[in-house]
Amino acid sequence: MRLQLDCDAAVDPARDWLLRATPFLQRTRKALPVGSDPAPLVADLQALEASAPDAYSRALARHAVAQAWLMNGRSSAASAAFEQAEARWRAAGEPQQALAARVGRVEDLQRAGQFEEVLRNVATSSRDADASAYFAIRLDNARCLALVSLERNQQARECYQRNLARLQQLGELGESLGVRQSLASVEQMLGHGERAATILADALTVAARVDARFVSGRIHLQLASLAAGNGHAGTALRELGAALAVFESDLSGEALLRWQANTLILLARSYTELGAHDEAYLAIADALVRLSARDARERVAFALETLAQIDRARHRDTLALRWLGEAARLYASLGERGKAAAAQLDALGLRAEHDPIDPAAMARLRDELPQHAPALDLLGVAVALEQGDSAVAGQLLAKLRRDPLSFAQRLQLAQLHSRAARRKGDDAGADAALRQALDWVDMLAQSTASGAFAQLLQASAWPLRNSAWQAVLADVRDTDAAARAWRWLPLATRRAHAPAASSASARLQAFDRALAAQLLPALATSGASTTSHALLETLAAAPSGQAAYRPTTLPELAAFQRALPPDVAVMAWLDGGDRSAVLWITHERAWLAPAAPPHDLRGAIAGLRASLHSLAVPGTQVDAAAARVGAALWRAGAPPVPPAQLIVIADKTLAAVPWPLLPWPGREQPLLTTTTTRVANLVDRDVAGPPSLQVRTLIAAPATDSGLPALQVAKAEPALIRTAAGATASLSIDHATRASVLAALADPAAIVHVAAHGMTSAGRLGYAGLWLAADGDGHAEFLSWLDVIEQRTRARLVVLNACQLGADTDAIANGNSSFAQALVLSGAREVVAALWPVSDSASGVWVPAFYAALAADPDRDGARALRAAQLRLRDSRAFRHPYYWASLAAYARLPMQAAP
Repeated sequence: MRLQLDCDAAVDPARDWLLRATPFLQRTRKALPVGSDPAPLVADLQALEASAPDAYSRALARHAVAQAWLMNGRSSAASAAFEQAEARWRAAGEPQQALAARVGRVEDLQRAGQFEEVLRNVATSSRDADASAYFAIRLDNARCLALVSLERNQQARECYQRNLARLQQLGELGESLGVRQSLASVEQMLGHGERAATILADALTVAARVDARFVSGRIHLQLASLAAGNGHAGTALRELGAALAVFESDLSGEALLRWQANTLILLARSYTELGAHDEAYLAIADALVRLSARDARERVAFALETLAQIDRARHRDTLALRWLGEAARLYASLGERGKAAAAQLDALGLRAEHDPIDPAAMARLRDELPQHAPALDLLGVAVALEQGDSAVAGQLLAKLRRDPLSFAQRLQLAQLHSRAARRKGDDAGADAALRQALDWVDMLAQSTASGAFAQLLQASAWPLRNSAWQAVLADVRDTDAAARAWRWLPLATRRAHAPAASSASARLQAFDRALAAQLLPALATSGASTTSHALLETLAAAPSGQAAYRPTTLPELAAFQRALPPDVAVMAWLDGGDRSAVLWITHERAWLAPAAPPHDLRGAIAGLRASLHSLAVPGTQVDAAAARVGAALWRAGAPPVPPAQLIVIADKTLAAVPWPLLPWPGREQPLLTTTTTRVANLVDRDVAGPPSLQVRTLIAAPATDSGLPALQVAKAEPALIRTAAGATASLSIDHATRASVLAALADPAAIVHVAAHGMTSAGRLGYAGLWLAADGDGHAEFLSWLDVIEQRTRARLVVLNACQLGADTDAIANGNSSFAQALVLSGAREVVAALWPVSDSASGVWVPAFYAALAADPDRDGARALRAAQLRLRDSRAFRHPYYWASLAAYARLPMQAAP
């Protein structure tokens, strides 16, 4: 049997051409490597076009040429090629493909800024396009975007609404997501923030249905921007956290790095508004690592603008102007005139703090940047007030009160409103503007689920407090000045709030573990980025419900004075920017006394701290530095005799002052010899009554792999305490684990004594706390101040025999807290802690002296017992240098409704 195969030897020319063309067509789907010339690829495509067997193939080749030019940044060549491709598709009888080429050309025109030409091309296409076709809708989307660019926002809104309805009819849910985002942006520009939020929430639901995870990240990012623009800082942080979680998941693609960078830049902006400058710097550094200065110049420019905001907030104006200039240059090189002008506006606002503004420059920017109306109007109010034009200032203020504003812009508006009212002699209206804004911040702080976020909010309102003190200090000799200062004191100082109930344990433990792994070299399993992510999750915790706002209740000054014992003096330092004063309150009288300018006082405090860094500095040099701080604070008007008790209202600038070391005016001996001192946070009310002498001693032996030195004396401290306190004391001993420390702090009958290593990095949020005993795996654990501020501390007295847990940053806009302050803010009535590293061997002297004095005092007053312990150190031969005893400080809660 014979099998014969008869194959047709003829070859289909169109099929043969398509096989040859396919590799070249695939190369047009993405850009060539950076620096590559697309001309050779275009030449190959043109050769294919010349050999095309039919009209369809010729049109396909010309479309590919357009795509090659487009993907490699040759806009004008791409536009011309798309126009030619459209004509060839029509000649080939392919109207839908012709429409696709028209879409390519129109979108290229949009990118080139030729918005009127976009509208003309779309209008001519509408005559021969099926209104429900996919490409027709995409073409109309280009029209919508052009209308936005031409600021015809109402028309753009109608355009996007029409296209959204068409896509829904077609069942194109995925395609509808981009239209929903664009429509939300337009609604936001029209001032309809709630509508925009609703549209984006619906878009998130759709994204989940079609499993568009990457798009959901972009929607979260847009929700964050919307929340930030309306002053909802907590919501913005939560949405940024959600976006970052999407972009750093298991998705793949180069675009993810750019969107991660976008999110980190917006996070840096949020941190800057809240005064968390170190966190903002870290976020910007993480963003820039993900960006190429060559391929992502627009995003790099955006990062530089944000870096300028951070440096401006840190009063590094020269650096800020440098970054803004570089950002404007990058935007201009990309043809982004509007964004370049926005950077110039920021620079103009910065220069306005030092020099008069050129009205012509303001007018030019107003013409170029109508979409930045709030920022322009805020600057316009400042200029009008400087020029004495109250009418223009009033008009702009009225307009701004109706505009959606960011958190920082709301604070700025309150300051300007106050200044305008004060210029007109309306002091009551000026005070009301500041008070309303401070009440608003206070309400936000009370409603958050994160105690750390509440601290950030309160600290960020420092410009309002500064404005309040400036008004009070206008005439310190005014007989009513002390009463006015008292009325501002609760809102203008750092106060304690009862923390809202939250399920914070798991997320805080994740932060603590990441921090421990970052800081201990032997455990270096994670970096700063992991810790930063855990911090963001902590700050962005959503409240479980709407908490009722509790406004501050303030007694009359006279009532507060009557409750003070005769031997107590309360002092509060008032920072008015270029001047300062001390508010003194005693049982008999209250008055304001002028103090040194804030800059001079901060310099004196820095000099004193520098002198205490080493035992090698002679005691006489330390005393001289302490005298300079005392002279700056108490240059005039202090009580003639040092009081038996001095209560200092807690303040960022004064956080580093070792009060017992300062000499009282007219005396050479330190305050320790005459006076018990304590630093206090104001609270509305507090629970009174002395505790029993029930001491819960918690010892943290360093983990073997931590690299931390052994605490030899700490092991003996329970025995020292038992001997010093005598038979009246009840003593328990436990390892200082996370669970045991938190349980002891929650015990209202306990005096909690912790012997451990402490750590403070004052600039970083959460980087202050205790190194605990080893966990079950033998690794070191960390307990941050973020942990204690999230729960109600009920222990009346907490003694922290650990390094630096009283240390705090002196940056007034920084919401960070010392570990000791966090305990007070969360409910501890008294805390004893150290401002700088303490001597383990000195503990063998001051710890027993402290508990002996505490046992002998029926009031169980921690500050008085601490003074006795410090005197014992000072009187010893080995520890008489101030380095040993001046570090220890007492912190407390000062109730405004009853005597301390």
